Amino acid sequence: MQPSLQAAAAAPVLLIGCDYDGTLAPIVNDPAAAHPDRRAVAALQDLASLPDTFVTIISGRARVELRRLVGPISGVALVGGHGSEWDDAEISLSSAALATRLREVAARFPGAHVESKPSGAAFHYRRVDRLLVDSAARSAISAGTPLAVRVVHGKRVVEFSTSDADKGSALRRLRQQTSPSVTVFIGDDVTDEDAFSVLGPSDLAVAVGGHDSKARWRLDSQRDVAPFLEQLAAQRSARQRGS
Repeated sequence: MQPSLQAAAAAPVLLIGCDYDGTLAPIVNDPAAAHPDRRAVAALQDLASLPDTFVTIISGRARVELRRLVGPISGVALVGGHGSEWDDAEISLSSAALATRLREVAARFPGAHVESKPSGAAFHYRRVDRLLVDSAARSAISAGTPLAVRVVHGKRVVEFSTSDADKGSALRRLRQQTSPSVTVFIGDDVTDEDAFSVLGPSDLAVAVGGHDSKARWRLDSQRDVAPFLEQLAAQRSARQRGS
């Protein structure tokens, strides 16, 4: 039987995980300007305020950058670096070397941008001329792969990690900490499939957009995330009040 929103709302203990870019925030050309949907953030805070309800944002971004973008958000945990950053960490020497090599590539492709992270780096090329995007991606992969443990190609971004953590390992850790009856995870990109893969038959894996996914639930676009979270918060609150 496919799990339902109603079953998640009624779960004795509920864990909710959300990706950031493309899920809580729209995909934009400038990653530094990817501000979250405030309705979605408010719904996450409403959920986090309910008893036996744990909420976490798990992103590929550096945790300190994620905190800057999300702003003050009570009761919601932030995990960065695809599950490798649980605290605001200093950028390691290996990650700094990786970022330096990728910046050398970015200098050859106008519009490319490198995002440094404590546990890796991301090569963004959304603003590169469309005739050069394939060459930019190949060049970044060739330069960065020898210095990385893990390489994932997303939506006009190549993520290089110097850690073997992923969103699946992060979600497993959170489940060990909270012992949820039901877990809900919402994401839109390749890296979110790692989280979907650790969910069980009673959990809700929710993919955003029309790409191929292991997830059995689907939201058409990022704009549908806030209404989904609001409905989950309203139903769970009503259940706990006995309505």
